[in-house]
Parts: sequence; C-alpha cells; structure tokens
Amino acid sequence: TMSSATFHFPADAMRALLSSLEPETTPFAALAALFWLRVAGAEEERELTLALDFRKKMHAPLPTGYYGSAVHFTRARADLASGLAAVAAALDRRVASVPEEELWAAVEWLHARQAEGGEPFQMYGPEFTCMGLDHVPMYGAEFVAGVPPARVACRVGGAAGEGIVIVVPAAEGDAARDVVVTLPAEATARICRDVELLRYGAEVVAGPKVGTGAKAQ
Repeated sequence: TMSSATFHFPADAMRALLSSLEPETTPFAALAALFWLRVAGAEEERELTLALDFRKKMHAPLPTGYYGSAVHFTRARADLASGLAAVAAALDRRVASVPEEELWAAVEWLHARQAEGGEPFQMYGPEFTCMGLDHVPMYGAEFVAGVPPARVACRVGGAAGEGIVIVVPAAEGDAARDVVVTLPAEATARICRDVELLRYGAEVVAGPKVGTGAKAQ
C-alpha cells in the first residue's frame, strides 16, 4: 500500500541545505537529490524519473498561465555513492540539458498513441519520480476574496509503485519549500523519522502517526 506525507522546509532549512551544496544549485535539485538518496538507501548508480514543467523550455515559451498538460518526463542518472552535492549537481545538469526536440517527440508520441487507440497507462509513480512545481504561483489563488490559501499540498491519485516526490512553494514564500511524498507505506514511515533528511531543520507537518511540527532531535 501507498501512503503520503508532507515535509515543510522553512527558509532557514533551505539555506542550510543549499549551503552544503555547489553554488547555484536549485532548490528543486537539492530536495530531489536529498529525498532520492534517503528513499533509495543505496550507494550505486541509479536512474530517476524527473517530471518537469516545459512551458518555459520551448523556443517560443508558453505563458505560466497556460492551461493544459505541460509536464515532460525524462530520466536522470547519478552515482548515489558520490554524495548529495554531486547528485544534486547531476540533476541540475539534466534539467538544463533537456532539448526542445525531446519535448516535441514526447508530445507527438502521446498524440500518436491516442490516435491509435492505445490503452491508458500509469505515468506517475511506477518508477521513483520527482516533480518540480516550486515555481508555480499557487498562493496567488483565492477561494475567499483577499485570503490566500493557508497551505497548498499536491497529491497524485493512483501513484502506485516506487512513488513520487513533489516539490511545491511554501506558504511563507521566500526560499521556503514544501515536499509532498507518496511512497510505499514502509518507506513513508521510515523517512518521516529519518534524521539525515530532517537535520537541516525540516518539519513533518502531515504523515503516518506523526504529530504536527515533529522535528528530528
């Protein structure tokens, strides 16, 4: 069975994490690498699926407000034995190197499959996947006039398999981030207690049998 948890990384926690990595490392790569290492628990070369918003990766960029499927799945490879900084750098390089031709090839493949009446298939979670949504202005939404959301969380239904990690903005803005995970139940319970994952100052704000605000000691 799968279960979910939400981790909050305040601005100070993100600064502590990023200060341990190479200069210019993005928050998404830092968090994706951290969760990949802690979930995998391995020291070998592995592949990770990245789910990326490609609106701004086109030669003629799509507006941020474009409503439609703008997620591209690509594979990244890294030696997990090389450590957090090296893995994060490898993820940033992969994100930066995705060519526009790869984006169009994926779109055309999906259209062709649909035209041929292909069976539906699972995209999120059969392989361990990290999705970057921390640039999306989620807190600009207003369900009550003048009142921003208290907290935004994203969950992908039916993400069975190795699971998915989603990086989103946090309510206080600035450098803070929230991370929502859907993983096999044992893995979720384990990382909610993972001292290495929480050592930078992150909090588990929702998770299996975890009280609000639980921190590593």
